[in-house]
Amino acid sequence: MVGFGLQGEAAIAAVLGVAAFTCTSVSVAGEMMQDLKAGHILGCTPWKMQVGTLFGVASAATVMFLILSLLHLGDVKRVVGEELDKLETSQVTSVVYKGTNPGLAGKQYTLNEIRQLEPEQQNDILGTQAGFGGEKLPAPQASLMAVVGRGIVEAKTELILIIVGMFMGCALIMMQVKSPMLISVGMYLPIDTTFAIFLGGLMKGLVDRIAAKRSIEGKKKEAMDNVGVLLASGMIAGEALLGLLFAGLAFAEIKLFHVFDSPWYLASLVCITLIGLFMVLVPLKRAGQSE
Repeated sequence: MVGFGLQGEAAIAAVLGVAAFTCTSVSVAGEMMQDLKAGHILGCTPWKMQVGTLFGVASAATVMFLILSLLHLGDVKRVVGEELDKLETSQVTSVVYKGTNPGLAGKQYTLNEIRQLEPEQQNDILGTQAGFGGEKLPAPQASLMAVVGRGIVEAKTELILIIVGMFMGCALIMMQVKSPMLISVGMYLPIDTTFAIFLGGLMKGLVDRIAAKRSIEGKKKEAMDNVGVLLASGMIAGEALLGLLFAGLAFAEIKLFHVFDSPWYLASLVCITLIGLFMVLVPLKRAGQSE
């Protein structure tokens, strides 16, 4: 894209668009190869499987667009609503523009004027930076791709960092590290996300140690692992669904009551401990029930 003479925001959008198209095509192609192989073994009709995949991809793209819009606008409305309530409580009647548009710098808006605007405009005027890229929806992968895309277009790419990353990847593979990708992903994901993965790894490690001491092997070990995977998958899916529920309530501007003004640290520790015990004891119990 740069070689063709594209510059500025249009070039960045073109680079990211081509990258997204390529990534999606490759991932769908890989998944389709697995499906066709399984279908061949089972004696399925290939063209029907291809039609099913086309329907699945189109459905997923449509649904994800709606879900992403819901998450973004829900977070914007929540943050903007809380900020406006704080300003009214403080008896503030007008605010100076806090956004990034230089043409609006210094302009004043009354709270009533702001409430009449679209959520995106409110977010910009108040400088709350909600939605994707904000505190609740940091979107680290998207931010990383944006930084890389901008660096390529503006010829400011830190090649030394890319070269160091390549050598680190080779070194991790040669050291036979079990999950080099987790180490790489953990370098740009926020700490609250990576720490949850770390806790999950501790739980899995504790289960494996107890299983080794009890000599749980064969079908018992397989049953134990299956139950653990199902529990973890269910929690991931449940958390995602609850997130969509809260985003929907925020989008509909339905305010929920708060038990605490700020999260209680000790209560969260107790909850995490109980979840950890549940994730460890239930798979071990299932292994004991297996023949």
